[in-house]
Amino acid sequence: MAQITTEASIDQEISKQMESLLKQVDGVVSLHSLFRDGIFSTWVGTTKYADKEARHSVYSIEDKIEKEFPRIKFDFHLIAVPPGRKIDDFISNATLVFKRTE
Repeated sequence: MAQITTEASIDQEISKQMESLLKQVDGVVSLHSLFRDGIFSTWVGTTKYADKEARHSVYSIEDKIEKEFPRIKFDFHLIAVPPGRKIDDFISNATLVFKRTE
């Protein structure tokens, strides 16, 4: 279990772990996060939203992160990015953690 004390370190550590895990999932194109008022929100962009296996891979990572940081409240969002659209079309107020380049 991770021992984290400041909001900045919470944001940094969770973002770093999620980025590392999500980059391994085929179809994940980005991760945005926002830590405010004790809630860590994430937006994971995927081009394979219809792919049940890809979605479940993301859900599994979210479960792992929740277990790693049991004192943090989470708000996870999985965003379908259809062909011809960009993740930037869907996210406006969160910090970009990573974005795959094409």
